[in-house]
Amino acid sequence: MIEFNQAIDEGIIIRYDDLRGILKQISHDKHQWSLGPPLDRNGGYWVQINYTNPDSFLSELHFLFPVAALGMGDETLICLHPTTAISLRDGLYMEGDKIMLDAMEDWLAFWPPISEALGPFRANAGSSTAPSVEECSSPS
Repeated sequence: MIEFNQAIDEGIIIRYDDLRGILKQISHDKHQWSLGPPLDRNGGYWVQINYTNPDSFLSELHFLFPVAALGMGDETLICLHPTTAISLRDGLYMEGDKIMLDAMEDWLAFWPPISEALGPFRANAGSSTAPSVEECSSPS
């Protein structure tokens, strides 16, 4: 059993509403993140995080992350870990006169701002001051 606020690896389990607040906080100008509702896909629940930046790429990026525990509102817990992310839509990039795909560029545009914004939550993991987070590890 995983205890709340236990630090393991790079991932974190965070309440849905806290994640939505983080995505709103890091959204600015043309850089916009949004969080979809939990979806039942292939026998499990997932949330979709979307990111758009029309200056860098021609389409939105969409990644799925697993729901660790489904509840009502803030009781839904999301596991954010790089190894649990599933890309739903590749970004399209202009290189000269060609349109290109680049999965690594997608991830480097999408994940670092989220990971950085999670820093305060990770720093408080294990303390009673951050009851809304729990660290998670990559799936075995």
